[in-house]
Amino acid sequence: MCVLRKVSRTGQAYITALVHVDDIKLIADSERAIDEMVARVRERFLTPQEHRRRVHRYMGIEFDCVTPGILYLAKRIRPYLRTAVAFLAARVQAPSESDRAKVGRVLRYLNKAREMKLGLGTGCAANKGALDCVSHAVPHVECYVDAAFATHADMRSHTRDNVSLKRGEAYSTGVKQKLNTKNSTEAELVGVVIGQAI
Repeated sequence: MCVLRKVSRTGQAYITALVHVDDIKLIADSERAIDEMVARVRERFLTPQEHRRRVHRYMGIEFDCVTPGILYLAKRIRPYLRTAVAFLAARVQAPSESDRAKVGRVLRYLNKAREMKLGLGTGCAANKGALDCVSHAVPHVECYVDAAFATHADMRSHTRDNVSLKRGEAYSTGVKQKLNTKNSTEAELVGVVIGQAI
C-alpha cells in the first residue's frame, strides 16, 4: 500500500490517496478536491468504478486504525474497555464482519459515555474534610485475581489482576497463562502466582 498526500499552497485544503494494486481511496476535506482528482484519474486510465460514501471501508483499514485508538484509551483512561480491546486486537490481522460490528458497538458506547470520568480514591467519606481524610485514613489496597479456564485456542487460561485503592482501578493487567491447567481451580491458583508479581 502506498499513501500519497497533497496539500494546497495555503496549507488549508488537502487530499490523501491510498493506493493498493488497482484500488485508490481518496480522502479530502472537500468534494471539489475529490472531483478534481477523479477527473485526473479518468484522463489517464480506463473508466474507473467510483463509490462515494461518507465513510467507506478499504482493506480493513478502518478496523486497523480504530483498534489501537481504543487500546490507548483502555490503557490510559477507560480500563473497563480492556476486555473488548483484547478481543479486537487478537483479530486485527483478519477481521470479520462481526468483528467490525463489535468495533462499532465499542465506539457507540464511548460516544455515549464521553463525560464519564475515571475516579480514584481511598474511599474516604464525602462529609469528612480532605485533611482529616488524609491524616487519619490508612490506604486500603485491594487486590483481585480472576482466571478464565481454557479460553484460548491452545486450551490455556487467561488471568486478570486488579489493584484498587477502595475506589477505582489503580492497576490492572490481563495475560494469557504460559501453561495448561487441568481445571478452573488450578487456573485460579496459577493466576494468584502471576498476580504476586505485582
